[in-house]
Amino acid sequence: MTRRLRNRNDANRTAAPRTEREQATYLHCKMCLDELPPGASPALWARLSVGVIRGGVQIWCERHDAEVVLIDFAQLESWKDGYAGECEECRRLGLNHRNN
Repeated sequence: MTRRLRNRNDANRTAAPRTEREQATYLHCKMCLDELPPGASPALWARLSVGVIRGGVQIWCERHDAEVVLIDFAQLESWKDGYAGECEECRRLGLNHRNN
C-alpha cells in the first residue's frame, strides 16, 4: 500500500508508509522539563501538538500554550546540518534520544 504525497512539487510521487520510528532525537518543551515528575519519561510527559502552517511546521506545547519550535521549510537544510541532536537539558538529565 502506498500513500500519495500531497505537495504541489511532488504531485506524481508516492511513498510507502513508514513502519518504524525514524526520529533521531526528541523535541521538548523547556517548561515541561522543568516540571517533569521524578522518574517520568519526558516523551510520555509531553503534551505536544504538530501543525502545518504556511511555509513550515509548528510544534506547540499544549500544557503551556507555547511554541516549542517552528521548522521553516525554507531554512530546513541549514537547521538539519547545524542541529547536534542532543540538547543541554537532555545532557543535564542524562538522557540520550539518538537512535544509534
